[in-house]
Amino acid sequence: MASSFQSLPKIQQPFANGGQKADIPNSATGTNRASMQEGWNSITSTPIASGGTPPNRLDFNGLGYMATALLYFMQQGGFMQYDSTISGYLGGYPKGAILWVVDNGIPLYAVRSTANNNTNNPATNMTNWQKLTINPSGDAMSGTLSNVNSAQVRNIEFVTQEPTTGTNGTIYAIIE
Repeated sequence: MASSFQSLPKIQQPFANGGQKADIPNSATGTNRASMQEGWNSITSTPIASGGTPPNRLDFNGLGYMATALLYFMQQGGFMQYDSTISGYLGGYPKGAILWVVDNGIPLYAVRSTANNNTNNPATNMTNWQKLTINPSGDAMSGTLSNVNSAQVRNIEFVTQEPTTGTNGTIYAIIE
């Protein structure tokens, strides 16, 4: 079922923003504490009378915070930008990933990865990144196209901008 953007809940702050919460480790804990690798260990679903241990409340708050902090960031207009730690976790950004190049908190332009396992930081090395810019009317994305394999193109949409005094107009190609 399709949903409307207007019907999405508004997040006023991340879950447990001012409350007690645990940082959720990446590696398995082997205890009743949650981890990103395994969630909660099976001991948390074993009855207490049989030696089980309940999940930890701070882990629930930590996990809720983690998930909603990212959503809150995006809801307020946050931009995903290159992060060497994330790139390392991923083994490099995948082909098609779109990030923003940001300078002192101000987004300068968007870039799209043109290769899998892309570890280059587009702020300092545009190898395997394609710069995307929004045209002045804000209604299309444009960029310099090079080394485009026509077998990979699914759709091309042309957007025109009418000439104004002193200009010839512009044609933008949106390629999927």
